[in-house]
Amino acid sequence: MEAAQRAGDLVAEKYLLLRVLEVGGMGAVWVAHDLALDIQVAIKFILPDIACPSAAARLVREAQVAALVRHPAIVNVLDVGHTAGGEA
Repeated sequence: MEAAQRAGDLVAEKYLLLRVLEVGGMGAVWVAHDLALDIQVAIKFILPDIACPSAAARLVREAQVAALVRHPAIVNVLDVGHTAGGEA
């Protein structure tokens, strides 16, 4: 399965996609540059073949739960949402 995004794409007018970090069964994780904060971030997108309202809801719920966890070995969730094209 291939991600719908491409290196160089700008997401939410602030995240510049740099490269795919990993592709799994449900999604693709990208390394991106947050232009507003000038930091490197990871962004997870649902794969096009899996995309549906329930998958998007699962991804949002995953982000909400992960945002509650604070630990040095766990990434901080900074944002959640959809692209201008409606992708989660």
